[in-house]
Amino acid sequence: MQPVPPEPLDGEARLILVVEDEFLIAMELEAVLEESGFRVLGPAATVQAALQLLDQQRPDAAVLDMNLRNETVVPVARVLRRMMVPFAIASAYGAAAWPRDEALDGAPSLGKPTSTATLIAAMHEILVTDSGRTTDSGQGRSSTLRP
Repeated sequence: MQPVPPEPLDGEARLILVVEDEFLIAMELEAVLEESGFRVLGPAATVQAALQLLDQQRPDAAVLDMNLRNETVVPVARVLRRMMVPFAIASAYGAAAWPRDEALDGAPSLGKPTSTATLIAAMHEILVTDSGRTTDSGQGRSSTLRP
């Protein structure tokens, strides 16, 4: 049984921005999120495409691939932080390998590949709690979610 996404105040399903440059992975993320009761904005395969989507609509949360072709997702993370939209990073690289940027501080790391259970749990967690979490020391780069 799939968990039910947290209910938004307006009664509509939560909108999740998907930023992923690998077509098959993007389609899988979209399908899993939709099957779990979320709506999907995107997927966007580039930073420019993601920023254009964010100019048009504000998502409730986002899942971001760290490396998009020849660029990192940092500009998107910065905009999401300014918009106060929580996000998680789906990357094969651990947080220690991420670019140094405060927009990424505290972002949950889903790993890659990401299991359905981990993805859905992450979306629930970031939609229910504040996106500005850090590790216990307060100096951490990310929060790692476990399936």
